[in-house]
Amino acid sequence: MLEKLFSRLPPGSRDAPEHLREHVDSLTDEARQRLDQARHEAWLARKDGRVRLWTLSTRGLERAHELLDEAPPTLAGPLLHLVDEQLTRATTPAVPGYADLNARDACLAIRGLDLLELERIAHFELAHKDRKTVLAAIEREREHLRAAPAAEA
Repeated sequence: MLEKLFSRLPPGSRDAPEHLREHVDSLTDEARQRLDQARHEAWLARKDGRVRLWTLSTRGLERAHELLDEAPPTLAGPLLHLVDEQLTRATTPAVPGYADLNARDACLAIRGLDLLELERIAHFELAHKDRKTVLAAIEREREHLRAAPAAEA
């Protein structure tokens, strides 16, 4: 029925259905891209929240350790052990044997880690080895994770 109606249109306007389809396709693609961007931003917010929580927790444990170092040994002894245990658990990289890796292997080992694991490894690097190449690789991984998803062709 629509075809019959369109056949009565002047010759220049017979292409209207095709133009409408192209416009609808364009709007659909734009909506899909915006939805992908929103999903990525929500994912980042969740990951950034985990990193912020870990950072606050770790800083609190580090500050508690500093305060307990200044306290009398009879008071600080058992508490210091507990704080050290929690701090070690929170800051130990999840990559098995990470402390023994050379810089090249460490750069390979961080590929594919999430933001929190990258933060833990950066903390370990700054506290123990401070390898500039590894810290640069960590920053590249962070940038890669934070980048907006590429539009599908």
